Amino acid sequence: MQSVFCAGNPALRLIVNWIPAKVDQSLAAEQEEYLTSKVSIMKRALLLTVFTTLSFIQPALSGIVIKTTLTIGRKSNNCSGFGICSISSSSSYTEGAINGIITVDEESGSMTICVDKKDIEKVQPDKANYFDNKSTVVFAEDYSFPNEINIAAKVRNPIVIRKGEYSLTYKNGKYYIELLL
Repeated sequence: MQSVFCAGNPALRLIVNWIPAKVDQSLAAEQEEYLTSKVSIMKRALLLTVFTTLSFIQPALSGIVIKTTLTIGRKSNNCSGFGICSISSSSSYTEGAINGIITVDEESGSMTICVDKKDIEKVQPDKANYFDNKSTVVFAEDYSFPNEINIAAKVRNPIVIRKGEYSLTYKNGKYYIELLL
């Protein structure tokens, strides 16, 4: 029908051919706008997800972080039982030791001790039973941290773990002991 109607009028043929192209361009513009808005929404959703995730991770990363090596056991009992027998700051991973990370947040009054499960099993396998399938640990005696840890933690008062029961969690091959300062 188009060719019969426009056969004698080249200008009309140009307009008739131009109309579908213009409609296609208009639809393309609408689709582009629609897709752009959807991508914008998806970007915002992704950013919200990332920031929400970071807000949950942030507390674990806040405060002062100190790398340590430690020996598990009661200091007063020749390092037998559960507790901290000795601890020192370390600048790097130490092979053949239980490596830990202490996070101190004096503002919130909390401290977390993180130790690697593999280190415990390798260095002090007899201590694994204090951690495996447990949700708490019990310190049978107070433990005062050495000056080097207190200085690294930049705390006003020396850090002391008081005798008592503390929360223990396991995540990604590491144990986390939550303490109050």
